[in-house]
Amino acid sequence: MLKQYVRDKNNNPIGVMLSVLVDDCIQYGYSICHKNDKYDKVKGMLIAFNRLNAKRMSAIPIKMESAFEDFIERSEKYWRKNRI
Repeated sequence: MLKQYVRDKNNNPIGVMLSVLVDDCIQYGYSICHKNDKYDKVKGMLIAFNRLNAKRMSAIPIKMESAFEDFIERSEKYWRKNRI
């Protein structure tokens, strides 16, 4: 599993993105904290993992679109290099 935290302008974690390779297909999951909440890494990982295993992925929030695009590129390179 590949993991990357999403951070705010002060470098504090506010979300997490996950990817795994299943049957030659990369699956993604994410979580992002509401602006008024304090980020909890365990809860964030659980939400991202549940989205990773969902039949379809929900829409990516606008505030993490750029980070998610970079993560997709990173994941594709990583999984191409590390195929099981």
